[in-house]
Amino acid sequence: MLLKPNLIESFALNYSIKSLSRKISGNCLDVGCGSMPYKQFFNQCQSYVGLEYESDIAKKSFSPDFFYDGVTFPFESDSFDSLVSFEVMEHVDDIEVFFSEIVRVLKPGGKIIVSVPFCWVEHEKPNDYRRFTKIGLEKYLEKKGFEIEYSRKTTGALYTTLVNFVIILRSKLRNIFSYFADILLLPLTLVLHIIGFIEWFLEPDDDSYTSSVVLAKIKNNT
Repeated sequence: MLLKPNLIESFALNYSIKSLSRKISGNCLDVGCGSMPYKQFFNQCQSYVGLEYESDIAKKSFSPDFFYDGVTFPFESDSFDSLVSFEVMEHVDDIEVFFSEIVRVLKPGGKIIVSVPFCWVEHEKPNDYRRFTKIGLEKYLEKKGFEIEYSRKTTGALYTTLVNFVIILRSKLRNIFSYFADILLLPLTLVLHIIGFIEWFLEPDDDSYTSSVVLAKIKNNT
């Protein structure tokens, strides 16, 4: 665990999602659910349904409640009281179609929690298409008919700069030393964790950050 450079980012994301989860109720849909790592935070919901894009990798790795074709969610309109989607929007090919489906399956007044990376290395390539700033995510959701209730950046600027550096450096060193590179980088990684935790505790509003998390309420389904 301590060898993972993204430990604090994971902690901060978990904290933000858990703190907002109490705002979610009724029948909840998790879009791009993967292994549903945050399901435990939503025990108050009447149901928690996992939906994942159908692919060979997903079929081998995950066991969602439903797969879909990447275009149309397999549900009737106004089916869910709430919806969550964590670190998914950057991997969606057609974001407009994706959000039209989100709006379609949500009931009027339904709430969503969305998290997206900002300053983060490319991942799950070649399916990594975009980044949103916190402001950009808020504006996009408002454009789609949502009212922002809460938004937060997960980490501070110093941690964000260092974690990307360590991840890139680890990748380079692994080409030479294999996984022994993680041991070589342990002192630097521990310093990274300390800096990240301090910045998270101080709740900075820096211009550089790893991810943002937004809670929003749909005003009218269109």
